[in-house]
Amino acid sequence: MAEATRTVVLPVDLSDHAEAAFDWFVDHIHKEGDNVIILFSQDCTIPSSTFYQQRNVEVFQNIIKTAKENAKELVNKYNAKLKTTKMKGKVECIFDSVPGQGIVKFAKENQASLVVMGSRGLGAVRRTILGSVSDYVLHHSHCPIVIIPKH
Repeated sequence: MAEATRTVVLPVDLSDHAEAAFDWFVDHIHKEGDNVIILFSQDCTIPSSTFYQQRNVEVFQNIIKTAKENAKELVNKYNAKLKTTKMKGKVECIFDSVPGQGIVKFAKENQASLVVMGSRGLGAVRRTILGSVSDYVLHHSHCPIVIIPKH
């Protein structure tokens, strides 16, 4: 009997931690036939105090321009990785002011069997102040999560 296809979501950004998680997935748990969705959850939040105080449209335009450039760079990078590894999959970009929420929602909507992601390894104080995307996904996801620690 043929094994059912798994949908695996790999949330990434432009960091080395995300690339290490991708490489770990390829080396350790990828199965032929997996449907791999590499997901870039772009935070496109506009710093309201800066935007409204300066009333400078250029601030907004620069944020959007940077987001588009980052997304394009990431899509190109991971499309090349998919091709090199001969994996079945695609790269998706979503825009969410809270990346963890966007990842959890995307994984559920796409009926993910597994989410594999890297951890940036923030210290306790920074994690408390900034929050942790991997921590949020771990505690709110409907499916198993694999978090690859910072090396």
